[in-house]
Amino acid sequence: MGDDQQVRASATGSGAVAGDDDVAAGLREQVRLLERQLLEARQAALVSRDHVVGIEAEIGRQNADIVRLHVEVRRLSARAKRLGERKDAQAKRITELQDKLGAARKSSATLTRRVGELEAVAARPSFARRVARRLRGSGR
Repeated sequence: MGDDQQVRASATGSGAVAGDDDVAAGLREQVRLLERQLLEARQAALVSRDHVVGIEAEIGRQNADIVRLHVEVRRLSARAKRLGERKDAQAKRITELQDKLGAARKSSATLTRRVGELEAVAARPSFARRVARRLRGSGR
């Protein structure tokens, strides 16, 4: 061995073991770091899976709400249609009844006028009474 090599060997003799310890410590630190990163990645994966499950459950609830609301919309649409038809039928009936009422009022007015005429005629004494009254009146 040369002088340089002996100096290096004596300087690194105990240093070689110390260097190996430093390398081993560095590797242990890397392993701990990697294990910590692995645990964090697993935790993140679990959290992500929980979020996915929660989102899928929310989607299921929303789909159920959509189906329920769709059924309710169909039911209410059918009811609105029936009520619209009923309203139209009632409007038609009201128009018919108003026409009948107008005709009945006209007929009533005609009958009332005729009754008035008949009562006016009935209020006048008959022809025979009028003649008799004149004859009696001239006899006095």
